[in-house]
Amino acid sequence: MYRYYQTSRTHGWEHLRDAPDVDDQVRKLGAKYLSVLAVDTVLNDEVDSPHDRQYRGPFYIDIDSKHDLAEAVQSARDICDKLIDTYGVHEDHIYAWASGSKGIPIIVPASCFSSGRAVKWLPLIYREMAKALWEPGLDFQVYSQGRGNSWRLENLQREDGNYRVPITMAELKALTAENYKEFVKAPRVLVRDKPSDVKYAKLEQLFKNCADIIKKDRNRINTVNPVPDKKLVEYFKEEVPQCITDVCDHRKRPDASFNALAMQLSIF
Repeated sequence: MYRYYQTSRTHGWEHLRDAPDVDDQVRKLGAKYLSVLAVDTVLNDEVDSPHDRQYRGPFYIDIDSKHDLAEAVQSARDICDKLIDTYGVHEDHIYAWASGSKGIPIIVPASCFSSGRAVKWLPLIYREMAKALWEPGLDFQVYSQGRGNSWRLENLQREDGNYRVPITMAELKALTAENYKEFVKAPRVLVRDKPSDVKYAKLEQLFKNCADIIKKDRNRINTVNPVPDKKLVEYFKEEVPQCITDVCDHRKRPDASFNALAMQLSIF
């Protein structure tokens, strides 16, 4: 399995094998960003499709209310409350950070709800899980495949002078837009509990349910149902509208947009 890192957002991606000390390894290489998930192969943008790749890593959520830090704080608190009250996750096994800007990333280790083995379509499964926890500001763009989403390394200074720092659940409960700014002014060390073999049954069931949803959805997308010739004849037995023949003949009004043409074709 491989993780991907960048030394800046403008530099290309580099990869290295995933390992328990991967954070320390990439810091020595000058990295500032590291992918959240590990992927089972080295991806080549030009030839590789991410859809058949397998991924491994924690369930992750990113709260990012760009213009409302107070909303981001409240949403993060509400999501963690759902994980604790609805899914039974112990607060020591929910890890949160203040990103240094207006975000609050959250993760739950995979060992709390699964075998932790690599899984196909894992980012999409996590997206479905995030839907069950939705609160304002929850960013669904982070569930991309390919190399996946990356986060700034903990306690590295940002361009604005702030840091991405860990916070406890108790600190999150007391967090405000004002004291958030104090938290991120300097690095801070927080020793996290590492879950052993504990499994949270309700979260485990959510993971399984979401995996089934994605599996069915991907199979449906990948299944081609041929239409018999006789059926095609029935579809097109009526005269084709002029707007459609114009599209087929590469003719269109000078003021017609692509969206207008696509809509005509879709309606037909």
